[in-house]
Amino acid sequence: MINKIREIPPQKIFLIIGIIYGILFLIVTPPFQVPDEPAHFYKSYLLSQGTIAPEKVGDQNGFYLPKNVRETVIKFGYLSFNPAQKISFKKIVSLSQPFDRSDRMFLSKLATAGYPPLPYVASAVVMAFLNLFNCSVLTLMYAGRLINLLVWLTLV
Repeated sequence: MINKIREIPPQKIFLIIGIIYGILFLIVTPPFQVPDEPAHFYKSYLLSQGTIAPEKVGDQNGFYLPKNVRETVIKFGYLSFNPAQKISFKKIVSLSQPFDRSDRMFLSKLATAGYPPLPYVASAVVMAFLNLFNCSVLTLMYAGRLINLLVWLTLV
């Protein structure tokens, strides 16, 4: 048995362990608890909508986002920078809501303006595809996490 395990190439062992633990971390980490996750989510979502650079409205630069994208991120705001704070699966599901793309708001001073778009292409493509099915904000966030894990495993 040990000899069979030794015959497995290390890169396959890495992929197996990476997929198992990566998916576990993806699931057990509450939405938007990672400090910069909202900014990265905004960048991926905006890119999925074809928005690369901020728009100028009056004297401010910013982006138009559906209101419920911002509202969903704010609902989980108390988790950010607080790793001891946990949330139940039932509460996550109850806070999830489908998109209302018609009700948009302008957000200025988002940190996403300075981020280059290339690292967000994979998650943006997945989000653009899932937008066809009118998925919730949290579905897009978890799909973005999953594709980022898979891209990372592939690159490593």
